[in-house]
Amino acid sequence: MNHFDLSFLKYLQDNSPLPVEEAVERFGKTLSTLKRTMKELNELLPENVQLHQDNQFITTRIGYSEYRQFLARVQFNRYITTAEERVKDLFVALCLHDVVNKNDYYKKFYVSAGTVKNDNPVMMSLVQERDLIVQSIPRKGSRLAGDEFQLRLAACMTILKTVEIGEDHRLIAHQANEPTGRSIAEQFLHECAAQINQAVDYYEEKISPVIALGYNGRKYLLVYLSLALHRIRRGHRITESSAAEFLTTFPYGVLPDADENICLDLLIASLTFTHRPFTLYDARLVSYVKRTCHALAGCLENTIHNQHAWFAEIYNFIYAAIIQNKFHLWFDDKKLHDVQRRYPELWEHVQYAVKEIEHHWQTTFSAIHLATLVLIIKKYALKNRVLAIRKSGSLL
Repeated sequence: MNHFDLSFLKYLQDNSPLPVEEAVERFGKTLSTLKRTMKELNELLPENVQLHQDNQFITTRIGYSEYRQFLARVQFNRYITTAEERVKDLFVALCLHDVVNKNDYYKKFYVSAGTVKNDNPVMMSLVQERDLIVQSIPRKGSRLAGDEFQLRLAACMTILKTVEIGEDHRLIAHQANEPTGRSIAEQFLHECAAQINQAVDYYEEKISPVIALGYNGRKYLLVYLSLALHRIRRGHRITESSAAEFLTTFPYGVLPDADENICLDLLIASLTFTHRPFTLYDARLVSYVKRTCHALAGCLENTIHNQHAWFAEIYNFIYAAIIQNKFHLWFDDKKLHDVQRRYPELWEHVQYAVKEIEHHWQTTFSAIHLATLVLIIKKYALKNRVLAIRKSGSLL
């Protein structure tokens, strides 16, 4: 069993009965391959929710509860991991421990001895993207080293999808983790148990009285804080980071160390707020955003009537986007994949408008951020069109 099998079952859980033709086209597999997948899955499914081909449809009665129970039964001895899955799991272990023996660690995946060596290029690609290195410690194992802030952020991005926020803001395992996700969540929740509680205290005392974060932002913050406290306890502190003097941030004063707080404040500034009682403007960025707003307004047919709201929305988005792209603090969003095709002229206009900011802050906006900015412009274009219609209607 592998990741495809689990993805197939999840899609069926949401879309049963599924036309055979649609399944073949969507997954790019032949019907005979899908039948083998169904047989493999049925071996671990109760009879009442097993998969069946009913004429031209694939059907199952499985619900979310049964799907979660199924995933809990899938252990590594029945699951073929990919190199990417193994490397992500190992990366988190290297973050949580000073030294990890990769050969011993890989035994839990039920893979051959040569797999450890074969996975090295995937690990090198991951760490080099964050300017990190994996050091070899003779007769002991491997150690992760490099920019401490980048190291934590990389681990957080992996851990984030495997946990949820439970009662009283405590982090718990995601209820529908696949085997690798379950392994990552278990080691994080076990190793950082004390720090998870401490992170909640900091959040409730220092942060939530000031701002309100959306669910995903709150979860990211709690994961980062828990991991940071765990690594600080083990002697891994931020002493110098690329985050220093990057953008003006609000000083939450969560931690006793100034360098740690610079990075934490920057992280908080990049998250999604549900309530922001103030905007702390960066003097350098303000002038850049004013020019960007002027350039973006040029692709609107009508005049923007609320310039303050227009500037504030563009500023807050670009401020967060700079941080998110500089430190890889974002996830892909399939809902935005089609924006460039639908609005090619706006897309090109947005790309040009942010070039100056990208150059000054030495970053590149992702396709996801460009797509979001295009949709923000579309929203204002629609508002202006509605306003124009109302004004013309009032003259009748």
